[in-house]
Amino acid sequence: MASVSPCLVFLFVLGIWASQASSRSVPEASMSDRFEQWMASYGRAYQDSSEKDKRFQIFKENVEYIESHNADTTKYKLGVK
Repeated sequence: MASVSPCLVFLFVLGIWASQASSRSVPEASMSDRFEQWMASYGRAYQDSSEKDKRFQIFKENVEYIESHNADTTKYKLGVK
């Protein structure tokens, strides 16, 4: 019986941790795919990789803001087309 209690505590903490990890922002690879899709949809092309990287960082910040806003209970939702 004594070994069951620490095991349950461990599983509870693990569950909380997994829940927090899954609620974080979109993984980098997936975000990159979203950015590429957005670029294709709007016909965006950048002159060099540094410009593209700069625009990608802006895109990520905007998506994180949108997801944060939409997680709150607001009267309207934001999105990326």
